[in-house]
Amino acid sequence: MLEPLPTEIPDRDGRKDIISEVAEETLAGITPPEVEPFAISFTNYKEDKCRVDEMDANNARIALRIVRNIGVGFKSHNYFTSHYGGSRLVIKPVYNAAPYDDYYKKLPSEIQDLQEVKEIKYVDSRKGKEADLRIFYYTLSNIFYMLAITANTHENLDHSSYQHKKNRR
Repeated sequence: MLEPLPTEIPDRDGRKDIISEVAEETLAGITPPEVEPFAISFTNYKEDKCRVDEMDANNARIALRIVRNIGVGFKSHNYFTSHYGGSRLVIKPVYNAAPYDDYYKKLPSEIQDLQEVKEIKYVDSRKGKEADLRIFYYTLSNIFYMLAITANTHENLDHSSYQHKKNRR
């Protein structure tokens, strides 16, 4: 009958394995990057697209709550929708075509080429809590780049799929 192989690191003449201990302590103190919240940047903020000045109290309150939640808990699109979304919040892609092509101007080429701009859409139709808010953004290297915040303004409600100009009929 075969004896089982040892699974522990052998003790070196009664000496502890200091390297393993230090490595385990160091790793225990580091938060894995996939669970760290994103930083928020307004570097590419589109003032001409923003409608913050026109917001009513409900939309402003929701916008502030969503921006706070982004700063505290945005780790990915799916994580954010499942933990902070609820039924009133959805995240959708925004294609680099009219009427959204202005959101892509002066962005990094990898964002433009892969059409990575997204929209957080929040709609609440309950009486006294009406809100209709949209936040446009993209993410890159654990940074959430805020592009615009709008309320009660919609350029394309149907979110129809993007079709290249030569494929349209």
